[in-house]
Amino acid sequence: MISLDDLRKLLRRNTIDILISIKEKERRWKEIKEDTSLPVATLNRSILLLKKFSLISTKNEIYRLTWIGRLFLDILSALNIVKDGKKFSEDEIAKNSALLTLIFIFSALQARGYLDLNKLEECTINEMDMIRNIMESYAQEGLIKIRGNRVEITDKFRNMDLIEILSL
Repeated sequence: MISLDDLRKLLRRNTIDILISIKEKERRWKEIKEDTSLPVATLNRSILLLKKFSLISTKNEIYRLTWIGRLFLDILSALNIVKDGKKFSEDEIAKNSALLTLIFIFSALQARGYLDLNKLEECTINEMDMIRNIMESYAQEGLIKIRGNRVEITDKFRNMDLIEILSL
């Protein structure tokens, strides 16, 4: 179980720096140390935390991001916590949405003990209608433009932060 304290630790700069260090290239401990300039004790504590929550794995002393680690970094990038200028493709958005859904599914399975996949699929399709309805209301507010299957932001949307956008 992840605690609030663990979540705070995962969001520390040093922990994020380690994830960024091994995002594009698998690295050895020494390379991570050189890349991040973290003190040995801090680096070791952070690596243990990242391994505890399966954000990174190691094999033959080489560290790599897991799918959860990549998803975590993508979430931080989407929230602009990691300022890497990443622009997500539709494929990446769909993949990350599916992975987040999978995390919720496994959590629900653990809590409930069962899941009706047909009902889940039906409800997911219904929720896509809700997403389209919300986007249409954002278009009416002048925040986005919908042209066929393409959604574009307006200057009004561009100048808002995520909290403002989600609070509408």
